[in-house]
Parts: sequence; C-alpha cells; structure tokens
Amino acid sequence: MVVSLSGREERGVDEEIEWPDYVFAEDYNLRNLDEVASFIQENQRLPEMPSAADVAENGINIGEVNALLLKKVEELTLYILQQNDDIQSLKAEVQSLKEGR
Repeated sequence: MVVSLSGREERGVDEEIEWPDYVFAEDYNLRNLDEVASFIQENQRLPEMPSAADVAENGINIGEVNALLLKKVEELTLYILQQNDDIQSLKAEVQSLKEGR
C-alpha cells in the first residue's frame, strides 16, 4: 500500500514491525530525561525518530512511524508515572515536616 502525505510517497506497511509492548517490561532501559533533553538540543528531534531531511529524502514507512509514535507515547506515560511517584513522595515529606512543627 502506498500513501501520499503532502505529495510524497511513503513505503507500504511492513507486517513484521515489532509493536512496542516491550516498553513496559521491567528490564526496559528508559532514557533519563537529561539524556533526552541533550539529544533534542543536539538533533532537534526525539531519539529514534527520523529527521525531517531523512523523511524528505526517503519517505516514511507508516507502520514503522506509528510504532515509533506509540513507543514515544508509552515512554511519556512512564515518565509521567515516575513524576507522579516523585510528587507523592514530596507531598508525604511536606506533610511530615508540617506535622513535625
């Protein structure tokens, strides 16, 4: 299947794309946010995502990009969960300090 996006042709959907359920595995190596920020500063894009120049030159595989986007959403979910844990710990610490007055 070939799809056109802004006049560019994209390659067909690859049936053998690995769906990113592995992001939620215990042994998944989630980059720390400092690494992500550094990568974005250097490359002006998210890690693992194709550059605009690469897409303009080679097009995209819709299935691969959808899997990458889902992976990024799942990673964002993990970051939010980590931040929520941090917030809850800080709230408990503040409450403890208030009670100690």
